[in-house]
Amino acid sequence: MLLFRLITIITGVLIAVSLTLSVFYFFEIRQIDRELERVNAEEAGAEYRLALITEQMDHEYWHIVEEGVQEAGEELNIEVKYLGTRRTNYDEQSKMMDMQIAGGVDGIIVQAVNEAMFQPLIDKAVDRGIPVLTIDTDAPSSNRASYIGTDNYEAGYAAGTALADDLDGSATVAIITNSLTSTHQKLRVEGFEDAVDEYDQIDIVTVAVSNNTRIEAEQEAAAIINQHEDVDAFYGTSALDGIGIADALEGHRREEDIYTVAFDSLDETLSLLNDGAIDTIIAQQPYEMGYRSVVTMKGILEGLHYPSIQHTSVDVITLDNVSDFPFDGRKKP
Repeated sequence: MLLFRLITIITGVLIAVSLTLSVFYFFEIRQIDRELERVNAEEAGAEYRLALITEQMDHEYWHIVEEGVQEAGEELNIEVKYLGTRRTNYDEQSKMMDMQIAGGVDGIIVQAVNEAMFQPLIDKAVDRGIPVLTIDTDAPSSNRASYIGTDNYEAGYAAGTALADDLDGSATVAIITNSLTSTHQKLRVEGFEDAVDEYDQIDIVTVAVSNNTRIEAEQEAAAIINQHEDVDAFYGTSALDGIGIADALEGHRREEDIYTVAFDSLDETLSLLNDGAIDTIIAQQPYEMGYRSVVTMKGILEGLHYPSIQHTSVDVITLDNVSDFPFDGRKKP
């Protein structure tokens, strides 16, 4: 009798749990179905589906690009999927692009950080009828329709000229770049080197690599300060390089004596400029790049033609003129 009663209780509990789980999963599935219906409805309502593929999607710079992309997308009824790696990883980024090609999006906007790797992918997309725009970093040997972004060589040249002017044509410089294989980073180094090469009393003693991380930029800068007592200027070819340099110099006995030029008018770089930790910022236009790329892609999909290169402007920002640039990269074209 006791055994029968125990079995009855256990059976009842199991039935109750089963019913509870069934109800739970029923509502979960309904919620998923509703979400899929919403997404499908949005996609069905969009005129075109695009993909934006970046090197480092969590970077503030790329969030500003995304803002421009999404605003243009809303205005033009275009869905844009924002994709990218958490940290720089060319292989992972190229796989993302391959997946978008296979998925049959209407157009791709890609930061072609390494031309040799991305040129075949871009041509593959174009061969399948998917137009491609490069943004921020170009792949001119590919069949991309147009490049939208900074002239990276000229931006590097502007950095070198600004440093030479501010230091009266005399300096011992260390360069920290996020990569020696990224096309845009190489161009920024080359432009800078050509600019300062015109000055007999400006020497570049080393070029260090940060792998696009703030921590490694700080470590490289600290090592350079210890190894090269004569270094009195740094050039960082990206925002993270400039921020890392400032981190290394903070509290150092030579902090006030070392000049720093860095890229991008982001919240932190502007704050460091105002605090005197960075002396010059080479400011790009990430919002405009994003906005213009969507407008251009829509035009291409509708049969319009655009120049193969659409350069966005570069501003040289110092403490003397920073009040003229309140937009922190969010300047709408």
